[in-house]
This record gives sequence, C-alpha cells and structure tokens, in this order.
Amino acid sequence: MAWWATTASWTWSGALLKAASGAGLLVVGHRLTDRPKVPCTGPVTHAVIHHVSRPVVIVPHD
Repeated sequence: MAWWATTASWTWSGALLKAASGAGLLVVGHRLTDRPKVPCTGPVTHAVIHHVSRPVVIVPHD
C-alpha cells in the first residue's frame, strides 16, 4: 500500500511533512498566477512553509 493511502485523515501537506521528515531540504512547486507581483501560494505550500522544521525551496512552474 502506498504511504499516502494508509489513512483517510491525512492531508497533502501532512503527507509531504511526513515524507520529508528525514530530509535536509524540502522542494515544493508553485504555480505562477496572472498577477506576478502578488506573492501567492496554495494551501499545501503555505502549510508546509509554516510547519516544516527544515529549509524549503519553492520552485515556480507554469
């Protein structure tokens, strides 16, 4: 069984935090919006930024 399918109560941000528990760096994606001057992250990236205890790199993509 896949690690993210072990319980229905997991969130994507929780799954990322658990998977990255032994990592030295967490890299997440960020979709570019039509308003490039306004910084905006999605709910998963936002939660990861505020709850992870290691460096996070946010990589923009289209």
